[in-house]
Amino acid sequence: MRGNLFWKVATALSTLLWLLTFLYQQRPTAGVVAELPSVQTLPATTNAEVTTIRPKQRTLLIGIMSVAFNWHRRNLIRSTYLQEKPADVDLLFIIGKPKWENQSSIIRHEQQLYGDLLVLGCEEHMNRGKTYEFFRNTSTTFGDPHHKTNKEGVTYRYLMKSDEDSYIVLRNFSQWVRDLPKNWTYAGIHLTYYGQHYMQGRGYLMSMDLTQYIMAHPYALKHSWGPEDMITATWVENASNLTGRNVTWASSRHIQQYGKHEYDAKWTPPVGNETLLIHGCKQPERWFKIHRDVQKIRKGVPIVQPDRNSIE
Repeated sequence: MRGNLFWKVATALSTLLWLLTFLYQQRPTAGVVAELPSVQTLPATTNAEVTTIRPKQRTLLIGIMSVAFNWHRRNLIRSTYLQEKPADVDLLFIIGKPKWENQSSIIRHEQQLYGDLLVLGCEEHMNRGKTYEFFRNTSTTFGDPHHKTNKEGVTYRYLMKSDEDSYIVLRNFSQWVRDLPKNWTYAGIHLTYYGQHYMQGRGYLMSMDLTQYIMAHPYALKHSWGPEDMITATWVENASNLTGRNVTWASSRHIQQYGKHEYDAKWTPPVGNETLLIHGCKQPERWFKIHRDVQKIRKGVPIVQPDRNSIE
């Protein structure tokens, strides 16, 4: 217990010192307020892509829902699973409109360093239109290589929403996505809540054509508030009903919840060879354990799976 407390205090102090140093070194010129970052800048190349020629037609754009002050969570992602991002996959951190100038300052400097933030014009609230704005913004820009805001002419087949506490095994996930139908597809882990079918918010995606149809219809805008994952499912169902087209619902149990029973009472282990995503990794020590286990599995090193009754 004392060891865990010491680790948390040391981590917090180290993080605070890093932030203060960073803000001091990168402080803006007095009286000058830079523009907020936009979707037009794509993320910087990762280590895994240095020798790879990146295609203009890419497979997947992942939007990680974040908030302005959670820069430490974004750095955690950048330093772990994002280092193994395939050449046909990109990731943006999605942030609502900052309320305070100090938040805007952090975002400006972070965007200058990494170029992987998308700041939306909506308020910072997960269930008040943020997911709608993410899909609307990205499907408009990256659905058309000639769109005025698409400076690099890059397009994607699928758009994905995920969370900061979801560890994505990008090598496995990208391969799973490449095997999905390319049109009118909605994928994630399928759950049912009081008769409502939906893909749970830990990580789900829609094909670009389906997203563009949904965003072009007023139904989605009128129904953009509420539990965001369940609301998205109603958009999909409405699109299918209006067009008479069948939407492929692709579900995988390898989009997992860490150490808990799933909603259907079936338990899944934290990490395996087929793991796509693990949700619920809020504590740094849990996150790094998952990261180490993923690396061990890739190298063929056996890992010890915890007993299901011993996990919090």
